[in-house]
Amino acid sequence: MDERKRSLRKEIVRLAFPIALQQFMTALVGACDAIMLGKLSQDAMSAVSLFLWDASAHLS
Repeated sequence: MDERKRSLRKEIVRLAFPIALQQFMTALVGACDAIMLGKLSQDAMSAVSLFLWDASAHLS
């Protein structure tokens, strides 16, 4: 039974790692976008946020 649990845990980590990495990269891109847009203006950041919110609403 212990070997079965260990095998299951290994499989879960193997499947979850790429998902966690992708989520981290998405958050990193979002943070970089916010930093770059923050250098422009508040209006630019608001416009992009509104566009991304609208785009995500249509995708789901």
